[in-house]
Formats: sequence, structure tokens, C-alpha cells
Amino acid sequence: MSFLFRVLIFYWVVCCHPAGLLWASEGKRAETLIIGNVSIYPKEEARQLKPMVDYAVSRMSDVGIRRADFYIARNRQEMVQALREGKVDWVTDTPFPILDFSQQTGGEMLARRWKKGVEEYYSVFVTPKGSGISDLSDLVGKKIVFQDKDSSSAYFAPSAILLEQGYALQELSSPHEEPDPDRIGVVFGKEETFNQIAWMRKGMAKAAAMSILDWQELSAQIKGQMVIFAKSQPFPRGVEMVRRDLSPTVKARLKEVLLKAHEDPLAADALRSYSKTSKFDEITPQVEESLSYVRRLLILCQGC
Repeated sequence: MSFLFRVLIFYWVVCCHPAGLLWASEGKRAETLIIGNVSIYPKEEARQLKPMVDYAVSRMSDVGIRRADFYIARNRQEMVQALREGKVDWVTDTPFPILDFSQQTGGEMLARRWKKGVEEYYSVFVTPKGSGISDLSDLVGKKIVFQDKDSSSAYFAPSAILLEQGYALQELSSPHEEPDPDRIGVVFGKEETFNQIAWMRKGMAKAAAMSILDWQELSAQIKGQMVIFAKSQPFPRGVEMVRRDLSPTVKARLKEVLLKAHEDPLAADALRSYSKTSKFDEITPQVEESLSYVRRLLILCQGC
């Protein structure tokens, strides 16, 4: 095998395989800490995760961890399978996907993550002023715009709230479709809040669901044309989870490293890359209470 061919194979394993170096280092799996997430943009996601897992590994050699790796799944079910097969040790995400992973695989909540400096957030339902929408019941026979199906605040929570109150949801293939008169039509603006606002302005939907953080980032002019008519309870901005059978020693050290990272100047760049995380903290009874709220909504949203 030529040297050039070997280089090309190594490049494919490192850059193209979802688990990065995983298959190139099977013999040293016990010494490798693998972080994972779900994303349709694997290269961008890997760039964000790598500095944080590298930092953690740099503090874990005494518990036998010497190498860092990452696994970017294409969807939630692929991540569930990876956790079951031991291909991922540590997963970071918003609460709904994390609790879904935990329920399906027995994974353990490790810490709360203050993503972009925020420890918790909530969903809001918004509508243009004068739309005739003042209550969730007014949405029956109308359309609401969510973002995408992996969003805790702009899909899972608002869907579950509507289902909890007994409303039937009907997913539409485009905002030009109309729902049945006894259902609430659901369309997706993908990850763009702009699409949600534009579709409401054009009369293609009567309402939208988004995070309070996305709402706060809208211009004063746009917010002045809209009104919040319902909202969820608060829930954690982000959660770190580890797989069920991760070594207790490794798990304890990883938790210790994360909880102390904001006090370490050498962690500053890694935290910044990690979606501007300001700190990690304990899953306190108060945090657990908010996670219980998410669990209840997740049960309602089975199949979402």
C-alpha cells in the first residue's frame, strides 16, 4: 500500500467518520474519552466540542484517560444506538434530547450547563398584534411555526404543552397548507427565527413558538409588533450526561473537572468554544425539579 493511499485512508477516518479517531484507536478505547452531540453540521459541531473534551482529558490522566475523541450523530436515534454500544461517553445537549437519551439508555445526568451564560430559559408563544390570537385555544384550525425537531424550546416544550391541554397537532409539509378545522397545524421554520417572524407577517401562520432568548434578541421594532400570549415553565439551558456504564472513577473525575472549569484560566478558551459556556453546576433538587417538568412534557411528546 503506497504512503499516499495510507494518508488518504487516515484522512477519511479522522475527518469523515462520525466518531473521528474512534476506529483508528480501538485498542486504546479504555484510555479515550468520547464526547458526542447530534448535528446536521458535523464539522462545525466537532470544532466546538473538541477544545472542551481536550481540556477535560488534560485533567484526567491519573484516572487512565489520555485521549480525546468526538462522535457526531446525524439524529437522536443514532445517538441512542451509539450510547448503547459504548461509542460515546459524554453527551451535551438541551434537556429534552438529553432526557430522551437517558430514558432510552439509562444515562446519568452529570451537570447543568450555563450555555451562553444562561442557566435556564423557557418557551414563549408569540403572535402579531391584532391577529385574534389571545389564548392557545385560538390556535385550533390555525397554523403555528416551530423551529426544528431537535429544539427543546421551539419544538418539544410547546408541542407537549399543546398536547397536554388536549389539542391535536397536524404536521404540514409547507406553510401554504391548511390544517383540519379541529387541529392545530404545525410547520417548521428550521433554525431561523427570521422565518417564523416572516411567515407570521405574511399571514402564513398565526403564531410561533421560540425560546425567550430568541425573543429577547429580536429588534425592538419587531417585538413592538408582536405579543407573548403563553409560555412554559423554565428549564435548564443545557445538560451534560454520561453513559450508564461509564467507569465510576472516570465519571467522578469528569464531573469534578467540569464543576471547577470556570475557576481555571486555562479552561477559558475551551468554555468559549463550547457555545460560550460560562460554567457547569450541580444537579440540585431545584434543577431536578425543573428536569421533572421536562420529563412530564417528554412523556406527552412521545413520538414528537
